[in-house]
Amino acid sequence: MGKFLEVEKQRQVTLKIRSLFFSDVARADGTYKDKPRPFCLPSERADENLFSEIRQSSMAYFAAQEIKWHDGRDERPSNH
Repeated sequence: MGKFLEVEKQRQVTLKIRSLFFSDVARADGTYKDKPRPFCLPSERADENLFSEIRQSSMAYFAAQEIKWHDGRDERPSNH
């Protein structure tokens, strides 16, 4: 894995821990493609990857238009 990718993964872990954008539950490590990933959200909090002010409307729009989320599960965004 390249240096840039390693730096970005760590930056995302720090952002997830310190940011006010995520709930306490969303700060836990997530699993992606069957591997634990500290930079991912827990799958039950995947929707927190969307900006809070447009989260519900975005999810409603995708559902109404039958748009699938890239790597999403259960009609929700990806946790990655």
